[in-house]
Amino acid sequence: MSYMLPHLENGWQVDQAILAEEDRVVVVRFGHDWDPTCMRMDETLFKIAPKVKNFSVIYLVDITKVPDFNKMYELYDPCTVMFFFRNKHIMVDLGTGNNNKINWPITDGQELIDIIETVYRMSDRLTQLQDLINELASFMTNAIGVLQATAPPCDFDRSNPELEEETNCQLFAAHIARTAKDVEVLIDSFPIEDAGNGDTIEQLLQVDAERSKVARELECVVSEEDAGNGDTIEQLLQVDAERSKVARELECVVSEGEDLVQRIQQRLSDIARVQIMSRPSC
Repeated sequence: MSYMLPHLENGWQVDQAILAEEDRVVVVRFGHDWDPTCMRMDETLFKIAPKVKNFSVIYLVDITKVPDFNKMYELYDPCTVMFFFRNKHIMVDLGTGNNNKINWPITDGQELIDIIETVYRMSDRLTQLQDLINELASFMTNAIGVLQATAPPCDFDRSNPELEEETNCQLFAAHIARTAKDVEVLIDSFPIEDAGNGDTIEQLLQVDAERSKVARELECVVSEEDAGNGDTIEQLLQVDAERSKVARELECVVSEGEDLVQRIQQRLSDIARVQIMSRPSC
């Protein structure tokens, strides 16, 4: 099925494909069209392509014709699938020890859809948080520039009592300290490298795996009319509840970040307005 999927013929096309997508995950299969392993993977990719087109795009790359990335990504396996989002390589922990790529064929279409959807959702959340932090840092820099343009000069090795008592300087210092704290809170809210709560991506993938496992067990129990049917259904409902809880926590983090940005925007705007109004006219 490789002939039904778009191919990237050189390194420049690969770079442009990754750079061009702003809102979708770029799925790249590295390998050879004639390889049996790639054939199985390509068949799965072709089947799911219409279902994931809203949040991902799929490309194939021949590692013989395009050897530019072989050393960079260690493309030594017959078939390798990697994920990119907004020009960033997205790592996925599937319990194999290699978080950089998937180097085996996936024949279950739903499993691959779940992986791509998880990559998209987590990448989008992390990108939103990163944008918020960058925006807060930009506001802080702009506010410092306004203060430098309006405040009277002062020696570096001396403290001016008048400036210390000046209302606008105190207000500026208080808001800058609060902004720095808000940036720190946002950084701490990232669901990565958190030893206490665990990797959120890993949790989602683990929940998906447990859900699939419980679903298979449920089918077996129903077919055999086992007496433990009630316990299995309860496990399935518990897994669904855990997955919904993780999703709600992520939504709350993003919502809190947006509220922080709005509050900081308003306060920094007030600072700039007061500083400009208090600047002596020539």
